[in-house]
Amino acid sequence: MRLDCGPVAVTCNHVLEEYRKRETAGEQLLFQIGGCLIDPSSQCISASREADLAVLALTREQSERIVQDGWIGSEFFVPVAWPPDLVAAGEDVVFGGSPGQWREAQDHESLEFASYSQGTCVSDVGINSFMCVCRREFWVKASGLRDVDSLTDYGGLSGGPAFVWRNLHWDFAGVVREHLPNTDAIRIAHARLIASDGTIIE
Repeated sequence: MRLDCGPVAVTCNHVLEEYRKRETAGEQLLFQIGGCLIDPSSQCISASREADLAVLALTREQSERIVQDGWIGSEFFVPVAWPPDLVAAGEDVVFGGSPGQWREAQDHESLEFASYSQGTCVSDVGINSFMCVCRREFWVKASGLRDVDSLTDYGGLSGGPAFVWRNLHWDFAGVVREHLPNTDAIRIAHARLIASDGTIIE
């Protein structure tokens, strides 16, 4: 998205920490948005373990490359105002990402990251995050190439965006943190914890 500080990418702090841990262990890794490579360590503006958020600055060249890849998106999200209002219990949100259960190796040098999205409502709101219970029994429609009913593990959605519809526009509500299988709920970090300069408010 674009903030006062310029184009940024937002993900979870635990995603960044896992990358750094594996990089330190000597693994050869790729960190990218679509087909655009990112160096998350040198480009990190701010990261918070408590909020489980990380904000990465993007160069002009990177932001141009990202929007060139039409299959990932055609433009950056530009908020109407920042920070967004705090979500409330009962509000409708949509979130998405690429669950690990659906990732498949196509050949020796390519992977398929199938996407998933869901509309649901906020069930509980905390200081750093809010919860959405999946309530599968109320799903109205499932579409696409995958059997959504067989999706039992949302692991891999971390860093995916969540939006709330307000007054004829979308607000960036937060970032998917984790799936809680015991309650089939999704925990989402508040986007409003990110300041307009890209730092994280704690």
